[in-house]
Amino acid sequence: MTPRQIILWSSAYLIELVAVIYFTRATVRRVLGALVGGAAAALFGMGAIALSETIGWWRLPFAWPPLILVLLYLGLAISLTPIYLVIWRLSRRFGWRGPAVFIGIVAVIGPPRDYLIAALFPQWIVFAPGVAPILAVSAAYVGMVAVGHVMMRRVAGPARGDQLARRRPEAEITKPSSEEFEQHIAMWRHYNTLRQGKNTGFLSANSILVAIAGLLVKESKTSPLVELISAVALVVCVSWFLLLTRNSAYIDYHRKAAGAGKKLWTPADAGPIPSKWLDRIPSLAFSLLWIGILIFKRSGLI
Repeated sequence: MTPRQIILWSSAYLIELVAVIYFTRATVRRVLGALVGGAAAALFGMGAIALSETIGWWRLPFAWPPLILVLLYLGLAISLTPIYLVIWRLSRRFGWRGPAVFIGIVAVIGPPRDYLIAALFPQWIVFAPGVAPILAVSAAYVGMVAVGHVMMRRVAGPARGDQLARRRPEAEITKPSSEEFEQHIAMWRHYNTLRQGKNTGFLSANSILVAIAGLLVKESKTSPLVELISAVALVVCVSWFLLLTRNSAYIDYHRKAAGAGKKLWTPADAGPIPSKWLDRIPSLAFSLLWIGILIFKRSGLI
């Protein structure tokens, strides 16, 4: 693992951190608490890595000069910080059950994630055979999540009753007349049609760009062109996400206005995740894809 590779994936996690701060609407105090949690958990993680390598559960086949150690620590702290903001929102909504379920999920998916990385990049980490390394990885993930969450709580306080950074003012909405009701329904349908058209257009554009990048990615001479396509596609995905966000705001407004402050026609079995968030998943997925292509191309891994 080279300093350039560490800086690249740390930059990707930094972008993720900024996005999580925005979407969780965390206050400055909560963000500082999460950063302290990330710093403490990174120390725990570095200790777990060194201890497990000494025992022989895994091996990192590269030198550990001071620069690599510092970059690894900073990258690990940055990558862990968003987790604690997510746990904060889960705690705020579900109480102790939120972090408990989250830690259980991390304990399960942590080992497959690291073993996949080891299979793809054997120059980064090599695991010893047996069950012990799997259990060690799982315990390390649980420990990092738990330590970071405790430190964030000590700095920023408990999640329940915590304020959000951006509070949306609720405008007083009166019952519409029959004519206004019809107008709001018509505008609701109009923006819903626009949303479907935007999804279709942006999905088609990204599919075409993926096909072009796939044809060029193996050619060394076309590396700058692949990076340019990835950067342009990332801008397209961000625009896609922002346009859907704006479109959803208009849809929500007209639904509430037509229902005198209450959203109309939401079935009880619609599920816990609103459609406005489900609609944005493709844009986020393509954004991660293009970020990954940029990182792997710049680091020479593809």
